[in-house]
Amino acid sequence: MQSLWVREVVRLTREVNDRDLQILEINQVNQQRNRDYALLVRERNDLRAE
Repeated sequence: MQSLWVREVVRLTREVNDRDLQILEINQVNQQRNRDYALLVRERNDLRAE
């Protein structure tokens, strides 16, 4: 009985870890997009200031 419980905990832990990795990847993509957007806004503002 304990063996089934342990296997289920291991399975669920792996599932959560996989989701955490997906979230980290999404966050990295979003951070890069935010940096790119900030650069575009800065460039636009510089052009307006000229």
